[in-house]
Amino acid sequence: MFYRKGKHKNLIELIDDKSHRAEFRDMYAKFGVIDTEGSMYDDEYDDTYDHLDVSVGDEGDLERRPFVVPRVLCSKDEEDSSEGESEGEEQGEREEKAGPPRDEFVPNPEEQRAKAEQRRQQKMQSRGRVWRGSGPKDRDVAGGPKGQGQQKEVLINREHKNVHKASHGNHNRRVLSQRKRQQRM
Repeated sequence: MFYRKGKHKNLIELIDDKSHRAEFRDMYAKFGVIDTEGSMYDDEYDDTYDHLDVSVGDEGDLERRPFVVPRVLCSKDEEDSSEGESEGEEQGEREEKAGPPRDEFVPNPEEQRAKAEQRRQQKMQSRGRVWRGSGPKDRDVAGGPKGQGQQKEVLINREHKNVHKASHGNHNRRVLSQRKRQQRM
């Protein structure tokens, strides 16, 4: 089975050598290659699960069960009457939660616009409260005439404008302007 130098002269001779078969013949004879039991059993009936007690459902069960019409096929009156019989207590809760009628496929566009406008106004009001406060501040940077000095508020506004230049249209033109302003102090 292992290759020995000089035993085979070429590949074809190596492949045609079947001497290893004799070594395995005894082992195959001991264990048996042919399944004799399987070949004797020729019954097509599968009795694997015969020992289990499995019963087929009685046909009488279907006859005793009441026939229920699916909700999709019921008209609205029939659906309400069937719900009234089974869920009388929850009907009051259901009326509170009632949304649009089931047969209203396309809502009224005017009502939709009014609701959207109301939501938009509410959103704008709540957003305005968060970041604005009492309204826009007056940022006067022009000040008074030259030579007469400037008010403290004008100087503060000018510094604010200078610091926040980058957040507006001309950002990224002076990369180190913020650092230079801080070094000046």
